[in-house]
Amino acid sequence: RRPCHTGMAEIETASIPMVAQVLWALEFVLVDKSSSESRAKAGKEMTAKLSEKDAPQFLVFAEGQTSDGRQVLAFKDGAFRLGHTVQPVAVRYHRSSFDPTNNPDNMVWHFIRATFDLHHGMEVEFLDVTSKDVDETPADFAGRVRTTIAESLKVPLSNHSHDDQRLQRRCRKLYKRPPDDLAWAMPETRTCKLLLGLNLDDCTDAARAYVARTEASDLDVNDV
Repeated sequence: RRPCHTGMAEIETASIPMVAQVLWALEFVLVDKSSSESRAKAGKEMTAKLSEKDAPQFLVFAEGQTSDGRQVLAFKDGAFRLGHTVQPVAVRYHRSSFDPTNNPDNMVWHFIRATFDLHHGMEVEFLDVTSKDVDETPADFAGRVRTTIAESLKVPLSNHSHDDQRLQRRCRKLYKRPPDDLAWAMPETRTCKLLLGLNLDDCTDAARAYVARTEASDLDVNDV
């Protein structure tokens, strides 16, 4: 018998003990967010699953990952392009000494560290089911759902996304800056894509080319 619920998750989660077995049993679509090919393949798999007769409920983290809860980040509109009815869900965390919403470098250690705490409190609120309006674009549909969740959580909206954090971390590594260097402005990859047509990988390639040019000119990144 096929599961009545499935979803999409980062491929790194499949490396976590016990979690991997649950994902496989529920037939989750796994995606490597650093690979454009993997993202495209995952999108096709999601479309195929939702196009089936008696399709299962499909769980999507529209922010791309769990945030710290202080704002609702920009949504990815891939899941909204299909035009399916959406059940928005608002999640509130009651943290202990460990913040499970941090963006981990190692998912296995992140999981193990979380188990050291006896309790991780959270509230899950299911909001009213909503459908796409006839003349509504996928981005507008995603924005309307995002606003509904933000109003429920009583937090502001943010134009930033997890891709912004990924690009910042990649640039820190390329430019050999320490992780605690807070002098870097947080980029807006969503704006880069809207105005310049550049996605996360394009921005990373541009940063890599910049480093190559400075090194070829015998300049330090700080000198340019």
